[in-house]
Amino acid sequence: MVHWNGESYKLTKKQSAVVECLHNEGGRAHKDLLRAEARTNEEIHRIMRNKKNGQWIPHPLWNTLIKSEGNGYYYLDA
Repeated sequence: MVHWNGESYKLTKKQSAVVECLHNEGGRAHKDLLRAEARTNEEIHRIMRNKKNGQWIPHPLWNTLIKSEGNGYYYLDA
């Protein structure tokens, strides 16, 4: 569970691992490290999505709390 901007968000195990890794790395990390921490080879944008009504949609924290910096780096915009 992540609390951000007055809201609470549920995360999967992989999503939690990505957020925790970003936090532990000071808010910025490379995708290879994030994938290793989530124990997957999936791209980060695929990890940070949820299935709703049979369709995959971006997690509400994607591009709000977690943003791409380019060159494979992601950061927490907190």
